[in-house]
Amino acid sequence: MNTDHDNAGKILLLARHAKSAWGDTAVHDYDRPLSARGLEDAPRMAAWIRSRNFVPDLLLCSPARRTRETATIYADTLGLPANTVIQEPVIYEASRTDLLKVLQRYIEQSQCCMLVGHNPGLDAVLEYLCPAALPLTDSGKLLTTAAVAALQLRALPANASAMLERSTACLLVLQRPREL
Repeated sequence: MNTDHDNAGKILLLARHAKSAWGDTAVHDYDRPLSARGLEDAPRMAAWIRSRNFVPDLLLCSPARRTRETATIYADTLGLPANTVIQEPVIYEASRTDLLKVLQRYIEQSQCCMLVGHNPGLDAVLEYLCPAALPLTDSGKLLTTAAVAALQLRALPANASAMLERSTACLLVLQRPREL
């Protein structure tokens, strides 16, 4: 059974995959690789994660190619053991509800959990968990490609589902690669 102390300090990182290549129309969305910009942005964002001491002890990702590639770059750059990276098929094209269910299965076993996925699901989770107004880009976007949001989960004397209820997190920082 968890206590307040057990949940204190839990960090959730929501990371959108880095920029993918759109050039080949014969390639299915699921199989799109990272673009040259994505291959530059992912290690820069991993270095930023390290600089902020947000190194995850668990990394959940979609099995889509661009997301797996992003997660692999993060894991390699951060020196994470291979067993800390878990592919969850439901993360691809997931709704907010689907993503919260995945997080509920893992969040209690992690002090800093990272979810690398896709929009619009990630934006929906961020908006659901954080009660404060969120910083948008000039074009009205929240999580751009390769953006990472770090959330402090409220310490609650309950289980993971209580930690992931509406407005139970505080946005610590939202970093976009173009703003580095």
